[in-house]
Amino acid sequence: MSRSFAAFCLASVIILSSCHKTCHEQNYIFTSNDVFYPEKDSIQVGDTLQLTCTISKSQRLVYFSGAENLGGNLVISNIDSFATRARGAVEQFAYFNVLGSLYSNNNLLPNNIKLITYKESDSAYNLNVGIIALKKGRYIFSFTDDPGVYRTGSANCGVANFLFVNVNKNKHLYLFENVNGSLGPDDNLHSYCFKVY
Repeated sequence: MSRSFAAFCLASVIILSSCHKTCHEQNYIFTSNDVFYPEKDSIQVGDTLQLTCTISKSQRLVYFSGAENLGGNLVISNIDSFATRARGAVEQFAYFNVLGSLYSNNNLLPNNIKLITYKESDSAYNLNVGIIALKKGRYIFSFTDDPGVYRTGSANCGVANFLFVNVNKNKHLYLFENVNGSLGPDDNLHSYCFKVY
């Protein structure tokens, strides 16, 4: 009887102490680049624009694997109707996924936003998608940062903020700025513009 009681007490202590573990892992900031190609200010209806982003798991001496909620958004807007509620241009394009995916959620502005998921490999999180132009117009794509990313099973410990920069040499931002004025510094980092003819 005393062995059973001792085993019960030991199991209780282990369970209780594991339920209230203090987080000893710091929060992280990771950076990565996204790029659109071909890098042209104009494409034709039917042409494909490729979007790629590779996030290394090893940054700043930290290996961040098993990210449960890593994603983000690609905001797709029509430049000419940007100042209106009808600026969303998701339906002006078709999409195909090579690695990772772009997808819609009817609860999250499906006319304006494609959500992003990455394909995890041993060394990186990868996104490679094709975006096919279906309708003429001028467009701005904005690739958002992704704060509050956590590892599977660790929602409150070791949270990471992923910051993205568009690294196209020419983002053709004049297409937007000539119509709607200057973009702010954050928008300059995240946006890419082009015309479909």
